[in-house]
Amino acid sequence: MFSQKGLPALEAKFQWRNFSTLPGCAMLAISAGIFLSVLGAIGATAQAAEKPAAVSSETPAAPFAINGFASPESVAIAGSRRFVSNIGAKFEPFAKDGDGFISEVDDHGRVIELKAMPKGDARLNSPKGIIVVGSTLYVADIDRIVGFNVDNRAQVFEAFIGGEGKALLNDIDVETDQALIVTDTARNSVYRLQLSDRKFATIAHDIPGANGVSIDHEKRVAYVVGLGDALAGGKSLGGLFAVPLDGAPVKKINGVAGLLDGVAVLSNGDVVVSDWVGLDKPTAGTLTVYDPSGMRRGQLHLPADAHGPADFYYHRERNQIWLPQMLDHNVTVVDVPR
Repeated sequence: MFSQKGLPALEAKFQWRNFSTLPGCAMLAISAGIFLSVLGAIGATAQAAEKPAAVSSETPAAPFAINGFASPESVAIAGSRRFVSNIGAKFEPFAKDGDGFISEVDDHGRVIELKAMPKGDARLNSPKGIIVVGSTLYVADIDRIVGFNVDNRAQVFEAFIGGEGKALLNDIDVETDQALIVTDTARNSVYRLQLSDRKFATIAHDIPGANGVSIDHEKRVAYVVGLGDALAGGKSLGGLFAVPLDGAPVKKINGVAGLLDGVAVLSNGDVVVSDWVGLDKPTAGTLTVYDPSGMRRGQLHLPADAHGPADFYYHRERNQIWLPQMLDHNVTVVDVPR
């Protein structure tokens, strides 16, 4: 089963509000590691709750929040199943500390199993982007892509990126049932991972802080958003890039800038991106829609401030966005107005 991340459908009107002004470049200074100093500044330390809060047996009407995660970074949905990646109680994006995990929740918002994966001797360190292909959940974990069987929880796949210098594999989308598109925030690159031989091939580079990725399958284009040069201690904002999957030149889309994390392609060809907005203090992030040329359509309304809006998932059948909020340690589910 293909994830719907790169193939969302939306035939609707959006509920807009006025745009927030992006903060000055002085707000961007952070040390190496995604947003590590932000957590230090606000004193946020993720603590994974072993027992989720009680939730009604009735499917709650969105918006609602699912609590008890540990720096949730990404959501994947496959049929009636929902999965959430957790970077861990210790927010150390490059540390191979084994404290990361994947949670499974149901469509009622109840946590089925907080630490569903890994099991046994398998380990996850700093899991970020996740996607489901068939019965396998693939997750980006620093310098490797790891696969788990979603039914028996066993690890069934592992591919290391290799190469010189630190890697920080971040987000994943499905190109075909045998190929994934993967971003690397530390190396400012995008790769194609062939599942059959477990080899990575670079399809784009020089995308500062390459983070979220979503494929427009009709156009054969992967849209990639970036954090900017924050990992290198710089102050430049990230942007939105169109990466043709046929090898044509990468195009930077003007008019889109921010501390960008997640991205999804809508059925009309527009893209929606999540933006942390600010880093030096708790700042409300945004979900904003742009057309493919970079013209800003508007900002989706969120029911409450979202701190650290990360790699969200657009659920086509439910017409919902599942938004992980890393600094709030929850996932907020909101309806997209029709």
